Amino acid sequence: MSQDFDIAVIGGGIMGCCTALELARSNMRVLLIEQRALGGGTSRSNMGTLLLQTHRLALLPYARAGYSFWQDLGYEAGFVAKGSINLAFAPDEAALLERRTKLRQDAGVGVEMISLERLSELEPGLSGKPIAAAYAPEDAAVNSNRHHQVFTKLLADAGVHVLENTGVYRISVEDQGVAILSAGECRRVKRLVVASGAASGGMLERMGLGLPLQTKVLTLSVTERTQKRLSHVITHALGALKLSQTPIGATLIGGDWEGLPDERGGSGRVDLDTLLPNLRLAQYAAPYLNDLRLVRSWTALEAVTPDAFPLVGSVVHDPDVYVLAGCPDGYLAGPGLATALASRVLERACTFDVSTFSPLRFQASALAGA
Repeated sequence: MSQDFDIAVIGGGIMGCCTALELARSNMRVLLIEQRALGGGTSRSNMGTLLLQTHRLALLPYARAGYSFWQDLGYEAGFVAKGSINLAFAPDEAALLERRTKLRQDAGVGVEMISLERLSELEPGLSGKPIAAAYAPEDAAVNSNRHHQVFTKLLADAGVHVLENTGVYRISVEDQGVAILSAGECRRVKRLVVASGAASGGMLERMGLGLPLQTKVLTLSVTERTQKRLSHVITHALGALKLSQTPIGATLIGGDWEGLPDERGGSGRVDLDTLLPNLRLAQYAAPYLNDLRLVRSWTALEAVTPDAFPLVGSVVHDPDVYVLAGCPDGYLAGPGLATALASRVLERACTFDVSTFSPLRFQASALAGA
């Protein structure tokens, strides 16, 4: 068995890569294992939006840290502070939007309710259907397709040893450490971080750990290219819509619409019963979409917990096994949560208190069969 590393991180998405970076920059010898290419899962299949105005209040400190992470990468990651507009189409939605906007203003988020006249000035391509709107000019987006090239360089510069396209076949918690069988070799490390997104639950089960991680199948679509029609990220007060036009003119369409699970263990299947309402709502908000062809629809997997808060912390002591998973909108909050987890591994002070997100809140089900 080789024992060349202080810690192994399983998962090459946003949270796995950022955790590995933090640990390596603190002089730990880090091995990162990803079953696909870096970012080959949900991290590459999402819209890359960084929206503070719709982010959960309890996760705002981590979201701000994530925003700064991407902002510092700048052009390299395709960072653009394009702003976001949240729409309401009915009186109850407008009331909800006003309440949420006030709460975020109180939390220091730069967001405000705007008039319909101002909405028309900002986005003349939208329909006249919205009855209320909130505007956050500093919200941003990055190019999720650049995940591989960005993190390949960052991890290499930090000295992280990366194994891509490498499956993990067995994980054994032993007295002297954690044994990981992958790529025909057994590696033993003292510490392990499981940050493999929707696959995290299965990874933990291999160690006899049962945490309530479920898989959500999200649906996204993209249209053909056209001239610039949207300048901002457009969202819906109830979360049922997200629109963003890429620099090359294609429009990305998303929202909280679920696809179907794939029994063969893939990334899910598009469900026409949810895809069509998603597209209709998109056309209702932005009529220019009626004239465009849909190029592709796909699904991406997201790990979720019963209380919709992430799992951040230790699940086994001596040897140390940590988990970082189940974060809603991990592209934004993920880097901040990774910093917090790395601080716990390194036993150093951190401005973030992630005790609320400890996996031990589900302690009753932490041991499989208990």
